[in-house]
Order: sequence, then C-alpha cells, then structure tokens
Amino acid sequence: RSTITVQARASDDQWLSRLELHWDYNGEVYTCPTDVDYVTCQLSDEGVATWNIDVSTGQRTYRVRAVDFVGKEAVTESRTLFLTADGQEPPEAGDETAPTITNITPGDGTIHPPGSQIVVEALIEDDVAVGQVQLQWDFNGQNYACPLETQSEHVSCEIDAGTYRWFVSVGVADDRPFRIRATDTAGNETVTQTRTLAVREVVDTTAPTVEIVAPTSDTQWAARTQLRVVVEATDDTAVSAVELIWDFNGMNYGCPRDGTYVDCSIDGSTYTWLIDVGDGTRVWRVKASDSAGNVAITDDRTNVLTGQ
Repeated sequence: RSTITVQARASDDQWLSRLELHWDYNGEVYTCPTDVDYVTCQLSDEGVATWNIDVSTGQRTYRVRAVDFVGKEAVTESRTLFLTADGQEPPEAGDETAPTITNITPGDGTIHPPGSQIVVEALIEDDVAVGQVQLQWDFNGQNYACPLETQSEHVSCEIDAGTYRWFVSVGVADDRPFRIRATDTAGNETVTQTRTLAVREVVDTTAPTVEIVAPTSDTQWAARTQLRVVVEATDDTAVSAVELIWDFNGMNYGCPRDGTYVDCSIDGSTYTWLIDVGDGTRVWRVKASDSAGNVAITDDRTNVLTGQ
C-alpha cells in the first residue's frame, strides 16, 4: 500500500467553479479541495490541484474535469496507472499466475445472530498486481467489490495492505453462502470454495478463551530486536477478532497483518505477532472477541528490552 499524487493545473478567462478527479476504480468523483477516507486534495492560489490517494495494487484509470461559473467544462484525456507490488511495470504478456486468496474469517459453519455485523476477511496477493476483488454473496445474488463501486447501506469494505475486509449487516435467520473472487491485471482469476455462515437465533454469553503462550511476563529481551508474541484463542461459536493492545504507542494490532513494524499470522487457533522493538519497557495485553460481541482480555504482560 502506498500514496500516489495526481496534479492538475486549470485556468479560465473568468473563474473556475469546480475541479474534479474522476477515479474509475470505484466510480467516485473527488472535488478539490477535499479530505475524505483515502483521498485528500489541496488547491493552490495558482490553480494547481494536488490529490493524494492511498492505493493498493492493480490498475487505476482517471481523468480531471474543470467547470467554469457558467457550466462550460473541459476534461483531460484518461490516464491509466499500473500499481504493482514491486514497483516494476507489469509484463505485456506471459503473466499466467492467478492471485492467491487466504480466507481468514468467518469460518465455515459459524453461527451469527440476526441483526449482527459479519466481518468477511481475506488476504489476497498476486505476483504482479491484484486487479479486481469481489465478495460474491449468494443470499441476494450480489457481488460487492472492494472498495465498493457503489455505496451500500448494509455492506462496506476496507483494504489494509493485502487484507480485504467486508462488513456485512445480516437480518433474518437463514444460511449465507459466499465466495471471494480475485483477478489480476492480466485477467487471471481465482475463486475460493464456498463457505456458509448460519444466521440463527442463539444466546451466546460465553466469552472466548485467550491464552498467551509466549513470551512469559517480565522476560528481558535484547533491545533493537524482534519480539515474538504467540496466543491461543478459541470460542464455543466463532472468534471474530484478536488484537494485540500495545501500550507503548497506544495502538491495537489485529491479525493477520503485514505492516512496517508489526506482522501477524494465523495458524488455526494460534495467532503470532512479530514486533520490531527498540529499548525500554513494553506493556501489552491481548483481546479476543466472538461474533456475539463477548470479549476476553488477558492480564498485562511486561517485557524489558535492554542493550545487555
């Protein structure tokens, strides 16, 4: 994930009333100035608009439109960017490797109460660049792209590096089968096997069980190294989220994660964080939540990082 900058200069013999960036990837139009999720724009006194857009991988086509005070307009030609994992140009031909999709949550057969919000999460990667990603939701026959191509009252989606998360509000009791589909910029396609979650009237008052396996409390570690945190988290229905609460910077790190200083992976019920640390004292705990909203939090752990 990175930030790209789009700049455009516009002028008029009278004055401009509107300057827009048309972003085909999600069908949105971003006026300037603006400050919204993933996009900001500033307009200089000289009429230069500067958009900064948070992007992942894939193809992005855009154009800029200027409108004057009487409604006359000018639109630039479309430009297309190819955003790849390694910053290299995608091959013109020969890319025959489809994306990989790792389903994370929810598990197949998990039970969720009516009126709840389901988090569908998957790690999606490609050797060149991911193009389009969709959640195929059989209950209503809809496909939900990420980011969403159109606004939805019941579904939203966010991208964190290569992790895609859909937040789906469910209503009546019934089964909800779904799949995830991903294509790369060469058109290679991967579709996951169908998973089915059950929406049922259930009373779940039991919190998850969460246990820290490593490191032990008050352990001394060498400074400027990598701290490894291992946790076992289970639930009688379904674990929906596990987070490392890191007091040093006030951050919560979910799992899975592939970040600059913190990574996390899941293997069954085992959650493993790798944290790059300096020196000093680190106080932390782990929080686990289930699909009914029950929460369990471990006791604090303290680790001292020394240069010895």
